Amino acid sequence: FGGRWYRIHTLPVRDEDGDVFAAMGMSQDVTERRTYERELERRVRQQETAAELGHLGLEGYDVDELMTEAAERVSAVLDADYCKVLDLDAESEQLLLRQGVGWDDGVVGEATVSAVEADSQAAYTLASGEPVVVEDLATETRFSGPALLTDHDVRSGISVVIGSSEDPWGILGVHDTDRQVFGDDEVTFVQSVANVLATAIARHSGEQALHRQRERLAALVNLNRTIREITDAVIDRSTRKEIERTVCERLAATESYEFAWVGDVDVASNEVPVRAEAGTGDYLDDVTITVDPDDERGQGPTGRALRTGEMQTTDDVDISDAHDPWRDHVEEYDFHSSAAVPITHADNTYGVLNVYARRPNAFEGQEREVVAQLGEIVGHAIAAAERKQALMSDELVELEFRIQDLFGALDLPAEPRGTITIDHAVPVVGEDFLVYGTTTPDAVDALSALVETLPHWDEVTVDEDASGGT
Repeated sequence: FGGRWYRIHTLPVRDEDGDVFAAMGMSQDVTERRTYERELERRVRQQETAAELGHLGLEGYDVDELMTEAAERVSAVLDADYCKVLDLDAESEQLLLRQGVGWDDGVVGEATVSAVEADSQAAYTLASGEPVVVEDLATETRFSGPALLTDHDVRSGISVVIGSSEDPWGILGVHDTDRQVFGDDEVTFVQSVANVLATAIARHSGEQALHRQRERLAALVNLNRTIREITDAVIDRSTRKEIERTVCERLAATESYEFAWVGDVDVASNEVPVRAEAGTGDYLDDVTITVDPDDERGQGPTGRALRTGEMQTTDDVDISDAHDPWRDHVEEYDFHSSAAVPITHADNTYGVLNVYARRPNAFEGQEREVVAQLGEIVGHAIAAAERKQALMSDELVELEFRIQDLFGALDLPAEPRGTITIDHAVPVVGEDFLVYGTTTPDAVDALSALVETLPHWDEVTVDEDASGGT
């Protein structure tokens, strides 16, 4: 009555015959006792909730599921409309609403708040390193509140740091649309849940690191064994095609990698056709890769590896822009990292070996060094096979070379006009040759400049033929 609690005692009053003819009542004000009991029940419920969440964390509960469970229970225990877990991205200075309850559809997993701007309660909490309690956001002077809170009509709440103030992981916040006065017990409860989450996150990160370390060690052992097998196998292969196919098959057969393929450059189109593949399925179908630096399809690992002669790796395909030209195609396949290894020997580049792994960051440290050696091993094997084939063959092999921007590469002043054709080379004395060919009149100056620049060319004589040509 009147906001207070009373305990009523009644007793019957009987006459001489034992019949009840009246009642006697007594009331006792138990408001303080009732308030204490309810407060005690609240504390017990808070402690039980924190303990249960801690037990779930120890059982290896999925971290995101634990975050969702924590948000639901904190909201229920404090009778609040919203609860959220914010994940800090220090590089972008943003906090992602990773898990939560009560928010509008499409907010969880998408909405962000600033980790540094003055209007953010979360930013203020990170900066202070202490729990922040808001009784009425409308009259709050420390910050105005970000759109995430104002758009949901939030008036009161608590926010605490998940993790240490020196190295925070994020923020746990609970909010209500009514004005609430949160006491020390509520703050302690929210902080306890945040500590549970911090412990679970740290354990999960540690387990992930250990798992990655074991995967990397197993991959390194498999890779070293595969390298030995490849080295032994390619020695027995007599053609370049067999060598490239063997390398791809051995790599795709390991537990460490998903698939592999070899490509080289088509000088006419600047595209990179596939020479050998294993385990690729339909991955390379309808995929065009070039070495043209002005084409976005030449900005991927394969194009860069062929242009620079250096190994190119992608640590996480999901967040790297290296595979953007083929993003829709890439997302259909279960790999997260890749390596493009130039196949080289001496000054020759035979192509590029591409290897793909399901593990993110697969090509780091020792594994990167070992994979890089594959390019040299395969290049040496191809060179040896081609030398052996040339020595044992009685066929004449005609080679056609295409040199792009020859005059620019030699820094020649003459403009490369017309056509210069070399038809025959006849040995004369020792290592000297007499070279015959033709040139159009507008290319004579360019030919003369070429002879003056190249040290192994001594002189040139141009004769005009009867038709006016040269």
